[in-house]
Amino acid sequence: MSAAAELRILTGRHAGARAPLAGGERMGADDGCDLILTDLDLPSDMGAWVQIAMGRWWVRSSPPEAQAPADAPPADPASSWVSEQPWGAVAYLGQVAITVSAADAAWQAVPHGHVEAAGAAATADKTAADTTLTAASAGSPTQASRTGDPVLAVIPQNDAADPQHGHNPASEPGGRAVDATVRTGAGVAAGSAPAKARRRWQPALIIGLALAALLLSVFWSLLKGQGAQRAAEGAQASEANAAAAGAERQQRLLRDIQLAIARVDPGLRLRIEALPTGGARVSGWVADIAQLDRLAEGLAGIRPAPALAVRTASDLMDDLVEAGGPDAQALRFELLGEGRVRAHGLVMAPAERDRVLALVRARVPPGIEIVDGLRVASAQGGTVQEWLRTAGFAGAEARWDGEQMVIGLDIGGQERARLESLLARAATPLSGIPFVLRTREVGRAPAVAAVPAVPAHASKAPLPFSIRSVVGGAVPYIVLGDGSKLQPGGRRAGWRLVAVESDRIVFDGPRSLVVMR
Repeated sequence: MSAAAELRILTGRHAGARAPLAGGERMGADDGCDLILTDLDLPSDMGAWVQIAMGRWWVRSSPPEAQAPADAPPADPASSWVSEQPWGAVAYLGQVAITVSAADAAWQAVPHGHVEAAGAAATADKTAADTTLTAASAGSPTQASRTGDPVLAVIPQNDAADPQHGHNPASEPGGRAVDATVRTGAGVAAGSAPAKARRRWQPALIIGLALAALLLSVFWSLLKGQGAQRAAEGAQASEANAAAAGAERQQRLLRDIQLAIARVDPGLRLRIEALPTGGARVSGWVADIAQLDRLAEGLAGIRPAPALAVRTASDLMDDLVEAGGPDAQALRFELLGEGRVRAHGLVMAPAERDRVLALVRARVPPGIEIVDGLRVASAQGGTVQEWLRTAGFAGAEARWDGEQMVIGLDIGGQERARLESLLARAATPLSGIPFVLRTREVGRAPAVAAVPAVPAHASKAPLPFSIRSVVGGAVPYIVLGDGSKLQPGGRRAGWRLVAVESDRIVFDGPRSLVVMR
């Protein structure tokens, strides 16, 4: 007997995970995959199918053809992500190291060939960059300046203004005399200006200063407005980037939670929803306390930790009955899965239905959605009327008068017992609804004495059609020879079906006819 095969994830986000294999499972990040791995980095339109045979395994990029054996490797190597490998051999699918091995085999070590190759490439790039930098620093100052490095400029001594090295004309006596002469001439010119000239240019100076101040204020306002606009645009861009990064982190968190729940039990149907604060909440119910403990343990390693609103099925039913308050006795609850519960029951009016649903929804645990499944008595008139007419009471009418259902119909003398039997049945559209019955007898049905003394058997009945079978229930009917159905009140070939009773079938047509069952 061959050992059971299992897929082992050796590196990546899911390192240490394992799953039993039967062959043909699809791997990927989509919810429809058999094995969910979120870091394979495969194209969105591609998949990966794991195939196994006796001591061999490989990964296809497409499912095997229907006519080809399931354990046959692909004829075209281009259709494989991983070529054929023996059990226990480690191969890379994208960035993830995987292997297929016997379930009882020792855990494989990850080969470091890929890491060493990447390190050698990085070392070579750094060495080349250092060599280039050394060559640039050994060049001439002119070459260094072209690369943007700072250089030291040398000033010839005959052009320097340093008194210790160069020729400084200002230190000569002649130079001092010339400078003094210029200053003396300027002072004489300034002293000879009349007071009248000063009074002439003072108003122009004041006006010029005022205009300059006005222009500066306008220029400053423009600069300030542009700066505020740039700051606002920068803040908006930062907020948009932060929101995008937060949304990506939250989606990654939801995928991690989904994967953790699948590891606990793939059959669990829990609701996973994102919270405005950035975390997530898991709601719904599990079978028992043991399954709840396994779920909590499986989600313990996720950060940020999701909020749990999970109940066991028995506790949830108790909570729902308690939440129903005084109306709980008239309510039934059906677990739909994924945190949804349908409430069943009967209420008299739409306002009462809204009140009951609001009461239950306000008291149920967070994350539980109550689905409306209540029947409103005041809206059942059309259903009751159609039910009575289908049962053979063609003129039946039904309406709600505010407190009860009023039913009116015309019946023959022989139909009263059948009507009473119909109304007394369980699980009918009238079940639980208060009603009043108003009947009017019209014409007596043909007396039974008019029927032949010996009723005809179904095989010898003088009918233009044959009867294949009779079906009882809330609305009985007969199946004719051609497969069609005939209910009480229906007609076929001039004959009307009056009643389907426990031991006989009554027809009315050219004459009254009783067919024994």
